[in-house]
Amino acid sequence: MAQVVRIFGEYGVAMAVVGGVAGVVAWRVTGRVPPAVTAALVGSVLAGVLAVTVEPLMAGEPATGINLVPFRTIIQLAPTSLARRNIAGNVVLFVPVGFAFGLVFRRRRHGFVAAVAAALALSLGIEALQWLLPVGRVVDVDDVILNVAGAAVGALLAAVALRGLRAVRRS
Repeated sequence: MAQVVRIFGEYGVAMAVVGGVAGVVAWRVTGRVPPAVTAALVGSVLAGVLAVTVEPLMAGEPATGINLVPFRTIIQLAPTSLARRNIAGNVVLFVPVGFAFGLVFRRRRHGFVAAVAAALALSLGIEALQWLLPVGRVVDVDDVILNVAGAAVGALLAAVALRGLRAVRRS
């Protein structure tokens, strides 16, 4: 939990928890989650992701490198503990994004695909910001791949959670 708080900040974690609890209470009382609660949850998740990914590592410095070769960084870092942190961090960071988008696109016929596509667009936007802003970050296609994998996990978890909530509601 300390890692989550460090990554998202106390405010982001609190907003996500409050939004999630409010969503469940609203769903149990009215049978649906109000759009404002969903928007607040998605907004807090996006704010947390942006705070982590665009925060300057070396303020005033341009991007320190660009990797456009898929899996290059993962393979180069493979023997180090940094690889595990990089992989886990990029995947775990986007699980809430996929979950939130999974809730937003739940009524769409292809909600999973829409959630993953939205996460892909977000991840590409973040990498573009890291390249354009003087934050001293590395622009890496591996980050995009890992972010989308995390979002896919989150979207699947949202689908499972929604099915479970519907089953509970019917009983």
